[in-house]
Amino acid sequence: MDGLKGLPLLFGEKIMKYFTPWVIPALCMLGTASTAQAQESFINEARFGGHWNQPGFFEVGHKEKNQASVSAEVLFQPINIDFLNLFEGSQGTWLYSFVTPRPKIGALANFAKNGTHYAYGGLTWHFDVNDTMFFEAGLGLAYTNGVKNGSPTRAALGAHWQFNESLAIGFNLSENVTLVTQFEHLSHRYLFGTRNRGLSSLSVKLGYKY
Repeated sequence: MDGLKGLPLLFGEKIMKYFTPWVIPALCMLGTASTAQAQESFINEARFGGHWNQPGFFEVGHKEKNQASVSAEVLFQPINIDFLNLFEGSQGTWLYSFVTPRPKIGALANFAKNGTHYAYGGLTWHFDVNDTMFFEAGLGLAYTNGVKNGSPTRAALGAHWQFNESLAIGFNLSENVTLVTQFEHLSHRYLFGTRNRGLSSLSVKLGYKY
């Protein structure tokens, strides 16, 4: 059993080494694909944005405060998790939106030398307020290059694996273009280690819906 303890870390390191350097260019290519090509696939929306990582007013003394980064994200077609058909016939309501989240993958690249990069996957729930405005909530799992116990310039994240949580307000600028302002947080709730400083960011993202 002891030999299995290092498997999650080994798997995560392979993600950062092989997946992260390619994910943003790959997502950019997906984002520029033609509408017809995207409709034939499972892609629902591609988003690209800029982040203000760990704004200074969030937490005084955080070692990775006021950094900048960029992110790319692909959201796939909604999946129905209403396995018991409890909300059958409620299409167009918030209840139906709750049981039809969109799977997503993405990555964030930090411009700072002492910044944290990460790749993530999860689910995003989309709730329309009207034809123009919407809210979103996201939950997933991220693998970071963060420092477990911290350093003079790095926060003590406690683990490479982190839960990825987000809340967003968005606007439909047109039939295909969206603008999203998002709050995002990384934390493992002390499930993966004894340190858990966490990381937060504010971002603005531009999306293209297929």
